[in-house]
Amino acid sequence: MGFLSGSNENSEYTRLKWEVFDAQIKQKLLRLVNPDDEIIHTD
Repeated sequence: MGFLSGSNENSEYTRLKWEVFDAQIKQKLLRLVNPDDEIIHTD
């Protein structure tokens, strides 16, 4: 996970990268389970 490791980066930036990564993985997994859904809303 090279781009996510960033030990010397701004902690807020690192947190945001992980949030985006998390949302992308959830979206990919849910598309595998239910391919008729198009967008995941994480409100």
